[in-house]
Amino acid sequence: MYAPNTPGDRNEFFISITEHFVSSSPLIICGDFNFVENENLDKLSNSKRLFSSCPTFINIVKKCNLCDIYRKMFPKKKVFSWQSNNVACRLDRFYLISSLSESVSECIYFVSANYVTFRSYPYMGMVSQL
Repeated sequence: MYAPNTPGDRNEFFISITEHFVSSSPLIICGDFNFVENENLDKLSNSKRLFSSCPTFINIVKKCNLCDIYRKMFPKKKVFSWQSNNVACRLDRFYLISSLSESVSECIYFVSANYVTFRSYPYMGMVSQL
């Protein structure tokens, strides 16, 4: 999934898909959510406005009994999947139904450098033994 950048559009987007997620009980939701859940762990910036949390999506996570698998495996580790100027955030995440979380053996953010711009482009991978 790719969630909208602006808070208002992002909230509307999550409201529009809430019914689908809650009724179908997803096993995995992944993508660029364009917000951070925990500003202390998932954001490196002095700005409190950028990428603020999205309560609508947090409610989906709770209703569907999902967990952020990376944060479950690494509760205090800071890693960022997006950066620009003096801001870095973990915007890209995998959520999966909590009952499957014990089956995941590894969850890693892969970062590769782009030799043209010298910026990092992250790739997140998840290895599971289901």
